Amino acid sequence: MKKLYIIIALSVMSVLTLKAQDYSTILTAGDSPQANMLNPGYMTNSSFVGIPLFSNLAFKVTNSFSLNDIVKNKKIILSNIPDDSHVNLGLNLDVINFGVKFKEKNLITVSTSVKADVDIMYPTGIFNFIQDNSITQSNSYDVNFKSAATVWGEVALGYTRVIDDNWSVGGKVKHLVGVVGGSSNKTNLQIDKTSIDSYTIKSDIDVLIGGYDINGGDFYYDDIINNRGWAFDIGVHYKSNDNRWSAGFSVLDIGYIKWNTGSQIKSVDSNKSYVFSGFEDLETVLDGGDMTSAVDDLIDSITTVLEFDTTSVKFKKMVPTTIHLGGRYDIDENGRHSVSGNFLAKISNGSLYDYSTTVGYTYSSKSKNFRFMGSLINRKYDPISLGLGILGESNGFQFYMMSETSMAGLVNLANTQNFGFRLGLNILIGKNKYKSKG
Repeated sequence: MKKLYIIIALSVMSVLTLKAQDYSTILTAGDSPQANMLNPGYMTNSSFVGIPLFSNLAFKVTNSFSLNDIVKNKKIILSNIPDDSHVNLGLNLDVINFGVKFKEKNLITVSTSVKADVDIMYPTGIFNFIQDNSITQSNSYDVNFKSAATVWGEVALGYTRVIDDNWSVGGKVKHLVGVVGGSSNKTNLQIDKTSIDSYTIKSDIDVLIGGYDINGGDFYYDDIINNRGWAFDIGVHYKSNDNRWSAGFSVLDIGYIKWNTGSQIKSVDSNKSYVFSGFEDLETVLDGGDMTSAVDDLIDSITTVLEFDTTSVKFKKMVPTTIHLGGRYDIDENGRHSVSGNFLAKISNGSLYDYSTTVGYTYSSKSKNFRFMGSLINRKYDPISLGLGILGESNGFQFYMMSETSMAGLVNLANTQNFGFRLGLNILIGKNKYKSKG
């Protein structure tokens, strides 16, 4: 069982990359407290209290290819899988979220959140290896990963200040607590087929895992508080004198987590070769085979081949940083029709690894108590997604819901590469007071 835990943890951690939460669709809604999360320089129109657990509940999944791209008549077509394939996953859950606005020009925000942001990378080589044709007597597969992952909780304290009629600035300080995470310095496998159902594997593996005991096979739930760090947000926001133009720039999550409970996994000998018999083709799963058994066979095959050396270590890793630039324009003087544009760049380990561009349209009712939002989103792994949402306000209560999916998925669900959902419930305090003052 010890080897099983090791290979499961290694398989998960070696394909996970940090991914910051994407809030860009929030800004197409106009005024909402959650816009301050994307840009701490954004001044809300009122004090607010988010309904616990539902003030900003969000998740999304983006894949490099759709199901229809690779499955034809229950057969997997590997030629349609991109060489650099990813599945992006994001989850955000706000436990507490409130802001207090005072003297009209000041806002203090407090929030506690749980976040899970990952990017699963699976090289084409692993699919070729799994689906290897047993008749062929010579093949070579490269399975190389460079990755990291994190699940964490945070407590954030923010301050926003109106400088003059046009400008406002803000910042947040966040105390981070790591639940589980890690990174791979090297996760390389060279798999050579030497004969029918016989392979030689050379491994060069160096993986760090935080919050998980590789040797005992347990999470360090009792010692989570030992995995701590800090992060900062900064932002600036501009609005024109007639309030029809607005723009903002922000940098989020400049910081790190220090993992005091962790393990390091290495190949016992990076120059050693291993030989084993191949495993059953996973296409049988598409014909009604047992997925659990197929995965167990895969894990058992690998665990009989690879040997690992694990040691307890402490390490520090930066959390992913998000850079945001966006703007909004009211087409008419009453603000019934608005357009917006936003760009997000996400940086991990000093390099750009993801981005999204959003253009949106918002229609507001005459009373501004109801808004309908539509947006087109271009992501690194999904050319065009359609986003739709509604926002309603009544007697100090605000509700919004937004969803997005691949345009191709609207015609056929199996063509979907991207899906996201966001829900928010807020209580607004003193909005009419500030609104009456312009």
